[in-house]
Amino acid sequence: MSRSTGNVPCIRDDLLFVADTANAIITALETTDSADSGLLLRVSWSLGNLSDTLVVNKLNNPSFVTDFSDILLGRLLDVSLKTAASNDKVKSNIVRALGNLLRFMKQSTHDKAHFREYVARSVDCLLRACTSGMMKTRWNACYALVNTLQNLF
Repeated sequence: MSRSTGNVPCIRDDLLFVADTANAIITALETTDSADSGLLLRVSWSLGNLSDTLVVNKLNNPSFVTDFSDILLGRLLDVSLKTAASNDKVKSNIVRALGNLLRFMKQSTHDKAHFREYVARSVDCLLRACTSGMMKTRWNACYALVNTLQNLF
């Protein structure tokens, strides 16, 4: 599903489709056994693609950010942080998603105490990923930190 969100603008701009895709990815990450690294890798890659879509929508359609559910964004951040403890191949996709999710976040969301906690935990995860693991994970973590700093609300 999320593969198509980045390639077909009319689907990418559809808030309900993007939200349904996000919920499907969250469910898949929550229910996938960590031993099934192949499936976990594909789902984490989909999360990365979904987060790319969120950033594109933020840049092209400011009302998309306003209409996107804070609860859903919180669930995406939560499942990303939980999945970040997986193997390095999965983690390379998760850090990409974290950077995009932090870039996507609007100020009113960031101002909520529990979201500030998500931001702190995400930045900590990204900083740790910059210094250990596969080079792809390190690169994606550095790129994710840049994405985070590009959030001008």
